[in-house]
Amino acid sequence: MIQEALNLYRHFQGAGVKNSIAASNLTIACALLRKEKSSQATLTVSEVAERLNVCEKTVRKLLKAGDMSHTWVGNQIRIPLDDFEQYLKRSPKRSISHHHLGLA
Repeated sequence: MIQEALNLYRHFQGAGVKNSIAASNLTIACALLRKEKSSQATLTVSEVAERLNVCEKTVRKLLKAGDMSHTWVGNQIRIPLDDFEQYLKRSPKRSISHHHLGLA
């Protein structure tokens, strides 16, 4: 899908947007590019919780502690996939310490 959107964008960009239909198609192509890029590059709190085999509350504690960066998209938190992978690399095998669980 991303390749189709990119081709559409290039087509209308090269032709010069001359009418409202072309402008609409260009806007849709740009939106598809942004959506595809953002959906591949981030995880939700639920997805991170599932991958770590913990509850969402624990993931939120990790985020609050600064262990992973995050951004807000509307009213939802998104965690960059790269940041999540870095967290896994630098974390011990259990990945969640007693400190993060509030047991320390």
